[in-house]
Amino acid sequence: MTQNSKGSAIDRRTFLRYSLMTAALAAGSPKLLALGDDAAQAVPYFGTMRALPPGTVLPEGWLRNFLEKQASGLGLHLPEISWPFSEDYWGEEKQPAHFAPEQQYEVWWPWEQKAYWIDGNTRLAILLNQKELLSKAAHPIAYTMTHPDMQGYLGPEVFQYPLSDYHRWPHAVFFRSVAAVCDANADIAGPARPGMVRAIQRHYLSDGAS
Repeated sequence: MTQNSKGSAIDRRTFLRYSLMTAALAAGSPKLLALGDDAAQAVPYFGTMRALPPGTVLPEGWLRNFLEKQASGLGLHLPEISWPFSEDYWGEEKQPAHFAPEQQYEVWWPWEQKAYWIDGNTRLAILLNQKELLSKAAHPIAYTMTHPDMQGYLGPEVFQYPLSDYHRWPHAVFFRSVAAVCDANADIAGPARPGMVRAIQRHYLSDGAS
């Protein structure tokens, strides 16, 4: 028997069940949580955090003012002033720019950096309902998702057979922006949400290099 903070006793089975539930909450695992709970007993728990689709919670006050400055500043205009954001990576740009042949192992990072901009500004545009920014950020999403190769591979040709593990990271960042569009059901050009989900599935299932 074990004493709780109020002095009452709990049996070993209950103690172990609570311990498992605590570990499950820390790991964020609903499956583990279900294992730790009896079918006939529902134990309330608190402090669980769940992801919400972009746009579910909208910014107000000083936070909205800050985000609006971000959107009207670097959000809209960084592609006009700074490389690699000025290049059409994830759009029609297929080959690396500004790299010599001996730097072939380094060509992944411009696509990674542009993907961060795409992801961040897609989410920002959804939060602010700013159509101009969403259109600019979503252009490469629409292009990439509507231009798979014959096997279903999505993205720049230079990464189709990656030279290193780093050449797969830009895809992970880019697909976050696709997930934001799908989660928020945002209105962009290109395939609808089910089509984008199937396209990503096909990409990973057919890409032998992944």
